Amino acid sequence: MTLISSFRSFNGTVLCADSQETVTYYDANGNPYDLRKSVQKISPTKIGKYQIAIAGSGNAPLIESFIVRAKRAVEVLDNSPTGSTSPAGIAAIRDALERELATFYANDVAVCPDADKSMKLFIAAACPLAQQCALWVSENIVLRDAASPELIGWEHEMYYETAKRLGAKELSLPQAVLASIYTLTIAKQTSNYVGGPLSVVIIREDGIWPEVLPYIQAMEDRLSSYESQINELFLRCADTATSVPELEDYVEQFKKTVLSLHRDYIDQQAENSSIADLMSGNPLQKLPKGPIYIMAQGNLKVEHDRDEIQRSQNQWKRMQILGNGGPIKVAIRCTCGVNYTIERPSYKNLFEMPNAPCPQCKKANQAYPATLDDIII
Repeated sequence: MTLISSFRSFNGTVLCADSQETVTYYDANGNPYDLRKSVQKISPTKIGKYQIAIAGSGNAPLIESFIVRAKRAVEVLDNSPTGSTSPAGIAAIRDALERELATFYANDVAVCPDADKSMKLFIAAACPLAQQCALWVSENIVLRDAASPELIGWEHEMYYETAKRLGAKELSLPQAVLASIYTLTIAKQTSNYVGGPLSVVIIREDGIWPEVLPYIQAMEDRLSSYESQINELFLRCADTATSVPELEDYVEQFKKTVLSLHRDYIDQQAENSSIADLMSGNPLQKLPKGPIYIMAQGNLKVEHDRDEIQRSQNQWKRMQILGNGGPIKVAIRCTCGVNYTIERPSYKNLFEMPNAPCPQCKKANQAYPATLDDIII
């Protein structure tokens, strides 16, 4: 048995699976017993202009057999000519895999000697050439779009409720990753049928992106540390025996604790990151937008000071304005002692209309900024 979860965000879909498989054996007297083994649940594969990733729950040999068939079907599709009548895209992958499912059930499933032949699959696909992606769930020989959130495998009501709460509102991509990891973490803590290292992939129009195991394990640890803090706050807030001053003191302490934890976790992530990681194209944002500094050892450091972050953001806005990114407002200092401002539709217009008369002495002053700080945000 296993558990696999999917969560959709506004800029990608996340698929997360555990790596434990429980196999039933029988002793000499015919009594059943279970053994666990670890398997890789999600392994993205690039096939020409397509990418697919399949994870399933149920009869393990049948699932492995279909994965082989699915890859062959996509290889045939990739080798087929494409054009206006048969364009490359997600619909072509879905149709090819549904045909393969029909053949698979008519042949492989029919001759399988096992008593339990059931299986259910998540199938992720991407076609960067067409900028299309999808995540489907198999319903016998039909592929339907996956819901968000959706679980397959060890489908206990507790895990459904956890997933529903986490996915009740629109999520960012990092939040969808955390929601998927947290749902399976709860299952690992409460079930003998879910366990082992987790695997995570992100499905986007530009491809299927696997996440590295150290990051996933770090997220499990961080979620656990925050959970204990939040549970205590939750109980104190609901406890009417706690006075308002006592709750106020605790909330202040809670704020200090979680901010310190968050700062430490960001520093740990930055310490383990490099400029190559930032430039890798991985869609999962693991650090704040900045400012980020490159240290002598090649690792990164993130700025935490609010004023410094605001100053950096304002400088970026000023640089965008200099690139004709919008209206520009400039501070001018006249020799007569008057300070005034002018506004133009773009930086280019400052040179097309260079004169900016002083409202007091009428002197025409230089209109373009001498420094970035002359641009008013």
